Amino acid sequence: MRRKVEAGGFAHKAPLGYINRRDERGTWIEPDPKVALMVREAFELAASGMPLRQILTTMGRKGLRSRQGRRIGVSSLWKVLTNPVYCGCTRHAGSCVTASHGPIVEREVWERAQENLEAKRRRPQRVARIPLPARSRAPRLERRGP
Repeated sequence: MRRKVEAGGFAHKAPLGYINRRDERGTWIEPDPKVALMVREAFELAASGMPLRQILTTMGRKGLRSRQGRRIGVSSLWKVLTNPVYCGCTRHAGSCVTASHGPIVEREVWERAQENLEAKRRRPQRVARIPLPARSRAPRLERRGP
């Protein structure tokens, strides 16, 4: 599997917008004609600066669905929009390798989308840790019996 990825192949299930193909020469992925256009449009909306939830609403109205036919959630759309597979790269061992499959989105659009998504990303507020009071060091009073 490592050799396949290093050679530019894709060793997993195809992401949304791609189809797995197989023949006697091997396996590969290629863009799904219907879904790839909607994924490209979602990237263009993200590159233009549209908020993630608004992209989700717009693409949901246009018919973007998961492989099972369900609506896509915010976290799923985030994974799609941050996946370098769509610009023609494959992640391997912490780096991006140029892949042999056709990109759905141009590299410049993908990078602009990443910049806009990162700028709008909500980071959790760090809560200052307040030290809990130590156990009381006062001597215990002994109970006196009747």
